[in-house]
Amino acid sequence: MAHILVIGASQGIGLETVKAALAAGHRVRAFARSAGTIALSDPNLERFPGDALSRPDVATALDGVDVVVQ
Repeated sequence: MAHILVIGASQGIGLETVKAALAAGHRVRAFARSAGTIALSDPNLERFPGDALSRPDVATALDGVDVVVQ
């Protein structure tokens, strides 16, 4: 089981990636400005609000993850 950071996780391909990773049993950190609106319920999902253009936000989101999907 990997700890995956998905950047742009609130919609489209990013959201589908979150769903697929959770279904495969991975822990997912869903990073997006609107992460709080992600309508999924899973104990392995961490909603992580932030801006992908903000270096401090991205640096914090990277802490402890094994894989990044953008």
